[in-house]
Amino acid sequence: MIQRPAEGTSVIPYAFGVGSTELPIDSLGAQNPIVFNDDEFTDFAYDNGFNSRNLQIQNLLNYYSDIESFDEKVDFKVKDIKQSDIAFKDFFNNNEEYSHLIFEADEIKYRLASGSVGIQHATNEVIEKGELPMMLIVYAVIIVLVFITYFDWRATICCTVPLTFATMLGYAFMDLAQIGLKVSTLPVMVLAVGVGVDYAFYIYNRTQLRLNEGMNITEAFEHTFANTGAAVVFTAITLAVGVSTWSFSALKFQADMGSLLTFMFFVNMICAMTTLPALAVILDKLFPRKSSS
Repeated sequence: MIQRPAEGTSVIPYAFGVGSTELPIDSLGAQNPIVFNDDEFTDFAYDNGFNSRNLQIQNLLNYYSDIESFDEKVDFKVKDIKQSDIAFKDFFNNNEEYSHLIFEADEIKYRLASGSVGIQHATNEVIEKGELPMMLIVYAVIIVLVFITYFDWRATICCTVPLTFATMLGYAFMDLAQIGLKVSTLPVMVLAVGVGVDYAFYIYNRTQLRLNEGMNITEAFEHTFANTGAAVVFTAITLAVGVSTWSFSALKFQADMGSLLTFMFFVNMICAMTTLPALAVILDKLFPRKSSS
């Protein structure tokens, strides 16, 4: 069974090449499928230049998820799977009414996922369930610690809102770069939050010192950027350049981590240098601080 790529994406989200023709179609969860019998799918494959038998494997989704990383010189099935990937996407583009393509293989009996495929699927389910609670816990801890550090609700907002923007941009980058949420990338998002709050501390702590000296909020940020701003930018560039070399690794999980970390280091720095002072100035205008006598 092959599922139509989600709107705005070009990756087949679900594919399973072996199963049981004894199962009713309704139980497969396909909303509006087109069903080919064995002969019809064989003809479809022939017309589109691939061998349908090479699709009858349990780990078919692994190939479609990152088809360009497989070498057809090493794995003879890759050539047919690559061609089928193109054929399926063309079919769905030309037949928008269908959500799934189901092909029956009379010689194959469907089985539950096992081995590395089953483990990977179970791991992805656990990651999906644990992502939101973990991020909420991380943000809750940061909010509490920032408030304890400054005892100022303004500081809490100014230090955490830029982190939220950076995190959302990180998820957008993952979608554009086709980086999946998995064991190797989920910790990167949490790590990026920790680095981002460091940038915020560098800037806000120095700004707080200037405010205590009697400067207004604008003057405080001018002095902060004249001193600490260069250090924040230099730190971000140093970290980003260091991990960017991972992007050229032959190991996909390391390359994904390198690209994501590089992006997050830069975005956190930009948000800390722009969003934080903007929020601080706006909050100071709306809720002026009490002047010390």
